[in-house]
Amino acid sequence: MVNYVQKLRSYQCSALMTSKDTSPSALHIWSWGISPWHMCGIGVMEMSARSCQAILLSLTVNSLRSWDCLQFWFMQTVSWQTGRKRIPMGKNMDILFSFPGGDCSKGFFLVSLLVEIAAASAIKVIPTTLNAVQHQEQDTLQKALLDITSCLHEALEVFHQIHEYVDPDLFFNVLRIYLSGWKGNPQLPEGLLYEGVWDTPKKFAGGSAAQSSIFQCFDVLLGIEQSAGETSAAAFLQEMRIYMPPAHQNFLHSLESGPSVREFVRSRGDARLQETYNDCVKAMVSLRSYHLQIVTKYIVIPAHQKSKKNQTAEEPPDLENKGTGGTDLMKFLKSVRGTTEKALLKEG
Repeated sequence: MVNYVQKLRSYQCSALMTSKDTSPSALHIWSWGISPWHMCGIGVMEMSARSCQAILLSLTVNSLRSWDCLQFWFMQTVSWQTGRKRIPMGKNMDILFSFPGGDCSKGFFLVSLLVEIAAASAIKVIPTTLNAVQHQEQDTLQKALLDITSCLHEALEVFHQIHEYVDPDLFFNVLRIYLSGWKGNPQLPEGLLYEGVWDTPKKFAGGSAAQSSIFQCFDVLLGIEQSAGETSAAAFLQEMRIYMPPAHQNFLHSLESGPSVREFVRSRGDARLQETYNDCVKAMVSLRSYHLQIVTKYIVIPAHQKSKKNQTAEEPPDLENKGTGGTDLMKFLKSVRGTTEKALLKEG
């Protein structure tokens, strides 16, 4: 039987090496931009739909709007410099495809990618973490948790750059439109028809950070049971996994079948180890609290300002407070953060 950690390393390698060498899709522009049919939600013309289907089949992902697609299809490494801990914003990366809104789209995608790069460094530590639990190596686990916490702090630090590169008005009123999908979207209540591919309209979510395997994997690793939170939030997180590449889904499933870090820490009764574990969970809480602040600045406040300016707007008011994935954004994020906080181990 293949050793659990060896199996995990295989999934981890596959997830990290998932091909991202794919041309960008113009479907984003056609769907919400220049085509007249997007107003009535008829569908994607057959040539475009078949091209879309071919790409999806080659990548075995659910939607062109998945977070992985949005993150990587529109980016290229211009002059990747290895061995550097920090990647200067815009110095050695650029996007292949620009949305309306000028540099706002570039800033949004690059900052999002840099956050994931910082957090992804911790994925390399996961096999060591689980191996330490299996062999009851407390000191090794302590160091591994410290490394993960450091990476999460780095991700939060990078996240702060969004204020410098992304304008709230441009994001809310321009870029966000092109990130939205046709699930939970009152403008396309029946979904979108892909002519020549499916006979009935399909409802796909837009790009959402919940489709990233990175932070979901740390929930699993640390024993943060989002299923214990609000049913709608837990269901949404599970649903978003179908938008991940198969290797990422397998990676999460493999983690779920592994040993429990949280239970091991609890069983040891060691105050220092418990503090280190809690610091790791607190780093996740900090990231999610900051995400709530960003959503308030870039979505909630602009939505409120827009509704005050135009009380007779035709756009349904609930759409303005929905995430691009189609969920009730603030309610979802608060639920996820609350469940994360509950994972903290109490003294004694």
